[in-house]
Amino acid sequence: MTKTATSDAQPKLEDFYGDIFFEIMIGMTKAETVEAEYAKFRETARQWTKEQLRRIAGLAGQYYARHANPPPPKEKVPALKMRAIQWALEQWENEKAK
Repeated sequence: MTKTATSDAQPKLEDFYGDIFFEIMIGMTKAETVEAEYAKFRETARQWTKEQLRRIAGLAGQYYARHANPPPPKEKVPALKMRAIQWALEQWENEKAK
């Protein structure tokens, strides 16, 4: 049986994954090339401030922590990461519209 995180651990996991997404996003903005599915995101992300990237990464971390509990099979992780980023961008756009 796969264990799930307790509700006490959830905020810590969200922060942890948010930090990982932030480092990934910073790396993508500095990279000369990225995987094709991230190319459009990279070009857009280069226009954002670190604070904006941090907010988007935090939102992605929230999504990922909620949907990776219990941990998904390894082959499903790339799709989950992409969905987390897409969800974060949608949430961020909604925040900006308010």
